[in-house]
Amino acid sequence: MPVYNTERFVGEAVESVLSQTYKSFEFIIIDDGSMDGSLAILRKYAQDDQRIRLVSRPNTGYAVAINEGIDLAQGELLARIDSDDVIEATLFDRQVLRFHQNPRLVALGACAMIMDEFGEVFGQFDVPEDPDEIEVFHLSGVSAVHHPGVMIRMDTVRQVGLYRPEMSPCEDLDLWLRLGEHGVIANLPQRFIKKRMLETGAVVSGVQKHEELIEQIVADALRRRGIQPSGPPKHSQIRNQVDFLRQW
Repeated sequence: MPVYNTERFVGEAVESVLSQTYKSFEFIIIDDGSMDGSLAILRKYAQDDQRIRLVSRPNTGYAVAINEGIDLAQGELLARIDSDDVIEATLFDRQVLRFHQNPRLVALGACAMIMDEFGEVFGQFDVPEDPDEIEVFHLSGVSAVHHPGVMIRMDTVRQVGLYRPEMSPCEDLDLWLRLGEHGVIANLPQRFIKKRMLETGAVVSGVQKHEELIEQIVADALRRRGIQPSGPPKHSQIRNQVDFLRQW
């Protein structure tokens, strides 16, 4: 879990991980140079739970922080969460079981509920369960896996070269496309994630950069797979702050 200036939400995110019914995990938290009270909150949790490994250093950015966490990790599976989101208590159990059942599975997400900055749930954010349908979404430039709440096979994410920070804020779509070339990506049909929707999100604040990166990511994937492009990737429906508020 990378953390940057989320003192309002980080405690709830941490507790949702620590309360998982699946108990055998290490919890690596990278404080990415927070300037608010986030680090003090994290230090208190780290004192109370030996599974937490807390690292704090100057700000490097989201994807770099995730890669640092992967480098430190010792487990066979990587579970991701953002510091303003919440996961249901049985998520790890369900995901670990599916990975044991399917050796071809490289990433497993889940459906989500959307909440506002006050934790009020106001909508659903479902994603397809079928791996083929997920690949169609990804090759059209639309992520069909919620980044917070996904579990990934560790040897595969290292094999494909981790996250590419230069693709932020689309580093998740880029990773799904590379992982999908080495195995199966799927989603659980249940809504195990509560995803917080904020006006300051990276997609909202940089629409043009976001769309340029998606075009590059999809073009790279098509070239690797030897597929001729059938048209430009889909554009985001959120073009500006007004579009965001209308969707909210």
